[in-house]
Amino acid sequence: MSADTRPRAVVWRHRALIMAGVLATYMQAFNISVPNAAVLHVQGGLSMTDDEIGWVFSSYIAAGALVMPMTHWLAGRFGRKRIFLLSLALFAVALVLDTWATTPLSFVGARIIQGAASGTLAPLSMAILLDELPPLRHGHIGPTWSVTAMLGIVSGPAVGGWLSEFHGWHSIFYLSLPIAIGIFLVVALCLHEK
Repeated sequence: MSADTRPRAVVWRHRALIMAGVLATYMQAFNISVPNAAVLHVQGGLSMTDDEIGWVFSSYIAAGALVMPMTHWLAGRFGRKRIFLLSLALFAVALVLDTWATTPLSFVGARIIQGAASGTLAPLSMAILLDELPPLRHGHIGPTWSVTAMLGIVSGPAVGGWLSEFHGWHSIFYLSLPIAIGIFLVVALCLHEK
């Protein structure tokens, strides 16, 4: 069925879900590296030692790596939409907890929650893209998804450095909050449970 013969609402839903999947991938990758350029600001604001600041990055990546293999089982057991929405909600809560952190331990704890939530976002966003695009376009998903993730990782330090310099280090985490809320609304309204 071509896009011309489908109802306008179906086309909008389809495009919104594709954009949500791509944005979720970008946001997840962006938050891996966004604190890189704000390290000195975070370190000074929370009185972190040099070895403690390393946990900011290690905790996010390790938590994501631990949760990612369970994504298939979680989605099969509880439903892909439910797990995706729960992960987005946890990710958004962790963003707020990052900004409220007053000690190095609370900041690293928030990054662990954020990393665990992001561990399911990446594979589930890929699953959404595979479902929403026709099989003939599946060959384009991998490169598009990879470029989006790399763009998130590469742009994180530049955006994080600028924001932390002019608006404080807390702003680097507030930046992703409206994106997460937008993705949540699109997925909640448009994605059918599988």
